[in-house]
Amino acid sequence: MLSKEELQKYDDEFKGRIAHVKGYDDAWEIVLRRPESKEYKRFRSMINGDRASDAQETLVRQLAVYPKGDALDALLNDYPGIPEACGKSIRVLAGIEASEQGK
Repeated sequence: MLSKEELQKYDDEFKGRIAHVKGYDDAWEIVLRRPESKEYKRFRSMINGDRASDAQETLVRQLAVYPKGDALDALLNDYPGIPEACGKSIRVLAGIEASEQGK
């Protein structure tokens, strides 16, 4: 598991626009950064196209700042549901999740 210092490094690098997602009983962890507009638009077009089944994993691979490379491949091989588990965090990072305020 990442130390507080390591996590703070990512938080500083991406100006607080990260999500630290952990699996049940800390079985796994991943750090995602906020998507850029072009990345999110590509994700949305994939969802509506013939690659819909790959869309979430593709986006997670683009956004993952920890782990990366072979370590990310191994993690997603061991826990193939991680992209879906990151769904709410991705929605928050992309600005989809919001709290409504009213009178």
